[in-house]
Amino acid sequence: MENSQPLPDGPSINSETLKKILSKKVVLINDHPAGTGIYSYTISLYKNLMEHGVRVELYDYGNRGILLSLLLPRIMKLNAAGSIVHLSNPNLSFIASRVNSVITVHDLYYLHYESNSRIWSWYCRRNYKNLYNASLVIANSHSTENELKREMGIDKVKVVYPSIDKEFKEKGRKQIVWQGKKVLLHVGYDMPNKNIITILKALKMLPEEYVLVRVGKDSKRTLRAVKELGLESRYMNIRADGPEALASIYRGSHAMVFPSLYEGFGIPVVEAMACGLPVISSDRNGLKESASGGALIVDPLEPKAIADAVLSLEDHELYNKIRAAGIINASKFSQENQFKQLISAYSVEL
Repeated sequence: MENSQPLPDGPSINSETLKKILSKKVVLINDHPAGTGIYSYTISLYKNLMEHGVRVELYDYGNRGILLSLLLPRIMKLNAAGSIVHLSNPNLSFIASRVNSVITVHDLYYLHYESNSRIWSWYCRRNYKNLYNASLVIANSHSTENELKREMGIDKVKVVYPSIDKEFKEKGRKQIVWQGKKVLLHVGYDMPNKNIITILKALKMLPEEYVLVRVGKDSKRTLRAVKELGLESRYMNIRADGPEALASIYRGSHAMVFPSLYEGFGIPVVEAMACGLPVISSDRNGLKESASGGALIVDPLEPKAIADAVLSLEDHELYNKIRAAGIINASKFSQENQFKQLISAYSVEL
């Protein structure tokens, strides 16, 4: 475990600034389906603004299946009336050339990695170019902020950390996914940066009582590795329908293993910590801000280092120490702090 990165409380909000924001409408636009991280981020943002009395309208394109171009005339009209148009991710950045908009950038993954589809990777890289048209870019970590400035020369950036939904807390229902086993949990869509093959290699080094459970769609690459390593009887992929179900899985597991090679932030790490689940993580990129305040930090390229970290949690004193540190670390990413940071960011766009 390493010392926490400084994460100050949200900035103090000038009453005049807050008054101006409350006089406007925030239009949130999402294009990702339920179950994705970006969808969860947008819904969390929507609830946070609404609970703080901000007039907010959600265009949930991902679930409604409406061609986004059909919404543009209305979006442009709202923007002309003084609304703040907040786009949930760079794939919507083509709108920025038509309206004054705020865009959240979760990471610059496609500058460094391919996805499971080369066409999709090309499309996402192409959309990054539209970020220059935004009135303001919101980064989900200082790591992403620095990358936007360094790799793309974008200076109009403000950091707004993600917040944890209220369902993610220490007390609550536990789902025991695999009776009689020590469940190592991983949460996230299976992309190369998630480093799942290395986790599987670490699992191979561990006693049979340890199993790996993943929440998130598997790639063919991962399924092939499970078979090649002979881990079919020690691996399971499950679904979690909503935050409450996912929180119960966190609480019912032994530890979370999240040795990513690249993350803009890494919200599953903080969710797990909030639920009292010890986390083993790398400290690459945004994970320095989300994980290092309460996780066991390992070299993500070394399966043995991951396996050794898992075994070190057999020490009950260390297990409880990491667990407690994680709960404290997760508390920094509150909805209140996010709201303060968000209002401060919106004031730049006014």
